[in-house]
Amino acid sequence: MIRFIKKNKKIYELIRGGYTFLLKIRYRAKNIDIRARILQPLHLSQDFVLGRYSFINKGCFIGPRVHCGNYVMFGPYVIIAGGDHDFTTVGQPMYFSGRQDIPTTKIGHDVWIGAHSCIKAGVNIGDGAIIGMGSVVVRDVPPFAIVAGNPAKFIRMRFNEHQISQHMNNISNDDKVVRNYCE
Repeated sequence: MIRFIKKNKKIYELIRGGYTFLLKIRYRAKNIDIRARILQPLHLSQDFVLGRYSFINKGCFIGPRVHCGNYVMFGPYVIIAGGDHDFTTVGQPMYFSGRQDIPTTKIGHDVWIGAHSCIKAGVNIGDGAIIGMGSVVVRDVPPFAIVAGNPAKFIRMRFNEHQISQHMNNISNDDKVVRNYCE
């Protein structure tokens, strides 16, 4: 039965959409595309924006003001948070000092964020970037860059200039995208 459902993409997408719809209700997250897939997150902020055919793996913690494009993949236990506690008030414990305004975190299209990565709030991750497993991202990541480490450092580019334009042209047209889902 499961094989039949996975081979029939229309039925598979309908079931996935129903599950995503239930998660949208549970987390009161109105800006998650119905074609996204989410597996048992730890926390999703109500203002979380997630594009079509994106994937959130189990145990992820997504704080406020996070905007993701299409085709974004989160490995398990990714955290996007931080940088919002006021620690500058003299004579006041940080616990009672309140929080600063949280900057918006922007994640482009076709980004892969590896398992157990931590991303500081306010970071911008460009289209097509790859964040290596266990990375701590505290600075912006350029488009199509592969970064890894603590703190995350540039490893190499994913594609050359010609491949980047060809790739972006293909993924901007949903009809050209082959839908062989990662399992």
